[in-house]
Amino acid sequence: MPCWRATSDTDIPGASVSCMRIAFTLDCCDREAISWVATTGGIDSSDIRDLMVESIERRFGPVDRLPVPIQWLSDNGWPYTAADTRALARLIGLVPLTTPIESPQSNGMAEAFVKTFKRDYARVCPRPDAVTVIAHYNSVHPHKSLGYRSPREFRALVKNGATDLAVSASRRPHQGPVSTVGVGSSSPAARSAETRSVWLDASPTEDHP
Repeated sequence: MPCWRATSDTDIPGASVSCMRIAFTLDCCDREAISWVATTGGIDSSDIRDLMVESIERRFGPVDRLPVPIQWLSDNGWPYTAADTRALARLIGLVPLTTPIESPQSNGMAEAFVKTFKRDYARVCPRPDAVTVIAHYNSVHPHKSLGYRSPREFRALVKNGATDLAVSASRRPHQGPVSTVGVGSSSPAARSAETRSVWLDASPTEDHP
């Protein structure tokens, strides 16, 4: 069953205030940040319900219910576990699940996502606002687990049936020819701040849902 990961954090890069709370929906397959909500106050259950609806609309259009069930994985925070939140999730076709309590390893994707934002967008190459950050992350930012492709690039390959290319040993860097280095191998250049800066300076493609 497909899975979306819901997460939240503070201190968003490029925000005009010192602290902003923001919640994200991440696709566990292609790592895309599907949708988000942001507020200078705290995230409450109504924000999460809005996030659910917007995430579905961005992926499937204005539908009343998902065409297939999708797991909605979150931590145990009250906005996610509130009765109204879980009831809406089931109504629109999401399957609400929570990570085990005191199990940091189950939250790895969310932590990696927040770490990427704070490192690559707040420190290496700040962006003017959250919208620009999300667009760049989805369209340009490479992921090792996706063969050094961005979420949108990986998703396009899967949609076109090129799953062998999407998960093969050949990785596609954002600068230069295709490399024959395996996805599981270590590339010092790929990890350097200089190379990350090149990736971050690339022009993002148009941000389609």
